Amino acid sequence: MEDEHLQSDKDVEAILLLASEKKESEQALRQRLEASAAELGLSRDQLSAAEEAYKERRKADLEREEKSEADSRLYRDFKTREMDTWRKHLFAFLIVNVCLIVLNLMTSRQIWFVYSLVPWGLGVIGSYFDIRSAREPALDRHFKKWRARQGR
Repeated sequence: MEDEHLQSDKDVEAILLLASEKKESEQALRQRLEASAAELGLSRDQLSAAEEAYKERRKADLEREEKSEADSRLYRDFKTREMDTWRKHLFAFLIVNVCLIVLNLMTSRQIWFVYSLVPWGLGVIGSYFDIRSAREPALDRHFKKWRARQGR
């Protein structure tokens, strides 16, 4: 039901009032712009040219904002995937090193499991801080490579 909001004459009057206020507001702004331009000694041609330039600039700004929002969404997806990958590596690190510790303690009096635990652990910790560090998408080289592979 497309006309559910039209249930009485009051609804019709309210809609028409809003439309006329908007039109009057636009007309008042136009008059104010033209009066200000006249006070500054600008011709109608100069005003029209400036208005067109403003429209173009505003359009470019809006496109830039949309692209920035799209990049932000894409960057959040990238960071989520990076964290998922890191969790898989952490899980592998924990499983393998628990097994190595148990194997070492059961078979030898010398402690050798630290030779894999420490460097691998430092790598896992470093990867975590690399992923979690706050960067701008444009500065993140890993993100740039990922986006290129995605074809975006």
